[in-house]
Amino acid sequence: MSHVDNSRATAAQLYGVPLPRLHESVLLHVGTPHARRPVDAAGVIGHRMRLRDEDYSKVIRMPVSGPERTWLDLASLLTLRELVAAGDFLVRRGAPLTTIDVLRDAFARYPGRPGRPLIRAALPLLDAGAESPRESWLRIMLIEAGFPAFETNQNIVDENGNFVARVDLVSRRHRIVVEYEGDHHRSDPVQWQRDVARARERHR
Repeated sequence: MSHVDNSRATAAQLYGVPLPRLHESVLLHVGTPHARRPVDAAGVIGHRMRLRDEDYSKVIRMPVSGPERTWLDLASLLTLRELVAAGDFLVRRGAPLTTIDVLRDAFARYPGRPGRPLIRAALPLLDAGAESPRESWLRIMLIEAGFPAFETNQNIVDENGNFVARVDLVSRRHRIVVEYEGDHHRSDPVQWQRDVARARERHR
């Protein structure tokens, strides 16, 4: 993996954006205005960048490309599923760093930037209700396979309005529930029994 490829990931890592391990880097990538000489120091990779005033933000008092520009830059590095997961993190409900509308506006400001087809495909798939990158990947995999769009992290109740479970993905119209289970759901006996009980409740 070249330094140029990894340069797009440094700002994302500062924001906490989930990235595939392949794109994580211990090197610090620093962008400078295009007319200036790139930073040259041990452990630092310098890059010339064209950034507008609205493309900047600050993380730990350091100037960093903003969440919107960072997400757009990731389009030349990630797959559709990975880009959606990164976008879901940035717009997540409860702790958003930006919004889907602001990402859409940022995309419109850069008509000639690389990765436009991927960004165009990812924008309508972003979901502020997603709570983990694996959940986002699963949602996109199902959509790519022809399944209907899913609501994320919804409460399921019975015919009397009693709470049954909170599920990762649900299509109420098609009566489909899908959940992403990490390995602890298999290896933890207590969690396994809880999952079995929830499944029985949903199928009553």
